[in-house]
Order: sequence, then C-alpha cells, then structure tokens
Amino acid sequence: CEWRQSLAMPLIPSKCLVDMDEDELVQHYALVKQRIEDTKEDRVLLILERTNHGQLEQHADKAFSQHAENDRICADQVPEMLEALRFSVSSIEMHYILEKFDATDGYDMIPEVEFTSRQWLLIVGETQMLKESYSHVDQESFEILYESLIETNKAKKDAAEGGRAWPSVLNPSGARPSALAPVREEDPLKPHVWGVQSEVRDAVLREGPPAPARGPA
Repeated sequence: CEWRQSLAMPLIPSKCLVDMDEDELVQHYALVKQRIEDTKEDRVLLILERTNHGQLEQHADKAFSQHAENDRICADQVPEMLEALRFSVSSIEMHYILEKFDATDGYDMIPEVEFTSRQWLLIVGETQMLKESYSHVDQESFEILYESLIETNKAKKDAAEGGRAWPSVLNPSGARPSALAPVREEDPLKPHVWGVQSEVRDAVLREGPPAPARGPA
C-alpha cells in the first residue's frame, strides 16, 4: 500500500545535521514538524489496525454504534466508552487526548463537542498510542509535565485576554473554578473537570522522582 510505504520511509536531510547552519536546521525541523502533522491520522489508524490483530478497531466500531445518536457522539461520552474498551485513563490523560480534538477549554472538557465515527477511531488510536509510549516515558512524569503545560497555557490565555475573569454562578468572585482544587460531591461541574487535587500534586512534587532500583550486592 502506497501510504504504508510513505509512512515507513524516513525523512532524509540533504546533509548531516552537524554540518547545517542555523537557517538550514530551522528549515529541516519545520519539514519534520510538517511530516508529523501530515502523517498523524495514518499513524493512529495503523496503531488501531495492528493492536490485537485489528480487534481494538472492531470493538471501537461496535462501541460507536451502541452510543451514537445521528452518527455522532459527544465528548462527555468518551471516558465511559474508552473504559468499555478496557482502557484505564486518568483525568490528565483524558485532557491530553481531548485537547487534540479541540474539546477542552483550560482545565475543562467541552462536553457538547461532537465526534464522527472516524474521529472516535482516532481518539481510540491516540489513547492506545499514549499507553504504548509509557514503555519509553514514565507516566507520572508525563502527567506532571502536562499539567504544568495546561497551567502555562491558561496563564498565557488569561494574560492575552487582559486578565478577564470567567463569570460563574457557582463562584460569585468571577474566577473560574480550578481543576486542581478539591471538588465537592454536589458540584455539578465534577464530571467535566480534569486534574488532580492540590494536596496530591504537592505531595508528588515534594517526594520527587523515585529512587533507582538497587542491584544485587
């Protein structure tokens, strides 16, 4: 298949990277970034096809047919549907996945965003790809870094908006409820708020990375 061959071929630079000047490096990395973007869907669909000999894709199709209305599902259905596919997905992981499909706003999910069958398959493929990445990257480290990225991006957005407060009937002060703050059981925003509680985050940061395992004496 032509797209498979194209996907398997590396992007070969015109000369060795150490011999490139600054402008050539910028141009090369721009090509790499464009290649990543152009092949994103193909890579995700290939992951779906090869996982359990295509059974993951079959189960994902079945889940969509069971939950879809008018050939669409909503973002707030995604966590339950992924769980039905036997994925254990944390709130940070869910934010990371949904953010790729423009279904987040700051710390929050946008529950009414709709997905087609193809987009749902891409979500499942992205989830599987993320899980496989943990053979190279520590999950806890990834989640801490990604949560910091969310905070940074939100701060930049707030600054660009001139520090305008979010109106909220639940918060008369005008500040939008933080996903990192403890959530009350009666809080109606609970199903759509991502992140960890502040005390959990602080404990993780205090403890630091785990000590390396000691070999035999």
